[in-house]
Amino acid sequence: MDAQYAALPVERLTQPELDALLEYSLSLPTGTTIGKRWKRRIPARGPLQGWAIGKYVTSDQPNEVGIEWSRVEIAESVTAGHAPRGEP
Repeated sequence: MDAQYAALPVERLTQPELDALLEYSLSLPTGTTIGKRWKRRIPARGPLQGWAIGKYVTSDQPNEVGIEWSRVEIAESVTAGHAPRGEP
């Protein structure tokens, strides 16, 4: 596993939650709405090592947005009433 990818904070998602995100492995989504999320294959080409989640966030720079990245960990099961960490 790439050290940079391994150092990302972990976000637990169910497989359906991951499947619902649009994939942008070789680009970035247009429409830089704060809170917009997407998935990126790691690495973008070659054998799949995992997934990263990108999220547009506010920036200190005027007229710019930031991106926060997290590494996906698939939740095997979700206990009723306890959703995995992430967007509701």
